[in-house]
Amino acid sequence: MLVVDGDRDPLIPPDWTERAVHRACMMGDAIELDVQPDKSSGDIDMSAAFAWMRDRFAGAPARDDCPSLSAAT
Repeated sequence: MLVVDGDRDPLIPPDWTERAVHRACMMGDAIELDVQPDKSSGDIDMSAAFAWMRDRFAGAPARDDCPSLSAAT
């Protein structure tokens, strides 16, 4: 799963996203997290999503940030 998040989003508080990602990691999901400083849902850069999707269709393994996220909590 790819999660792209702006840490200044007025609609979705960053701690909601952090908790959801943490829960998904605990359930065994592989998550690549792209938190963009000083961005909100209206101005985040989604260009990384295209490369992520291309790599999944090509069969490349997804990056899994869960181990490093779990270590930080």
